[in-house]
Amino acid sequence: MNNKALYIAVFVFSFFAFNCKKEKQSIEESGNINSNNNPFATYCDSAKMTAFFDSAQYFPTAFNNTYLLFNSSNNHGRKLVVKTYFNGGNFTLTITNWEWQNPPNYGVLAKMYSTNVADSNHACMLHNGSNLCDGVEASFKIGSDYLSTAYTNYPGIVTITECDVIKNTITGTYKVKVQDITGNFPHMIEGTFKNLCYP
Repeated sequence: MNNKALYIAVFVFSFFAFNCKKEKQSIEESGNINSNNNPFATYCDSAKMTAFFDSAQYFPTAFNNTYLLFNSSNNHGRKLVVKTYFNGGNFTLTITNWEWQNPPNYGVLAKMYSTNVADSNHACMLHNGSNLCDGVEASFKIGSDYLSTAYTNYPGIVTITECDVIKNTITGTYKVKVQDITGNFPHMIEGTFKNLCYP
């Protein structure tokens, strides 16, 4: 009697263990869900970034990226914001497109962007009395110190090599110079990013 009960218990345990493993495998292989219940997390899990802060190298792993639609004086635009943390501070890249450029739905154009408005990589158009230019701004905030590309004339470049609007991922390279509003504390930040997801 005890042996029969033992055999039944082993059979039931083996059946459920096999089926649970099979179900978990099929869910993971489908790319629809992972342990965080995030439909894009399987793609986000492959996100990689390198960052050289002056000469020191970092490998950020945590990201808080966003995608924004905005309206400025009846001119519609969109921003894709990459946010991460390394070297004790928050690093942000903000890429701006305008509707007149016909960017992809829920994404930005794959192209070269400059931090300097006078740079020839900017695409500009006079619309509704405003000069609308695409571009990128980078910033690094550590404690109360705010360093930005807006405070320097250095022609920083961010190149988006791919913006996948199906997976909601972005890939590219960057090389920017940031400093504070008085022109002090200049730093070069450069590197690459691959498959960074945004919601």
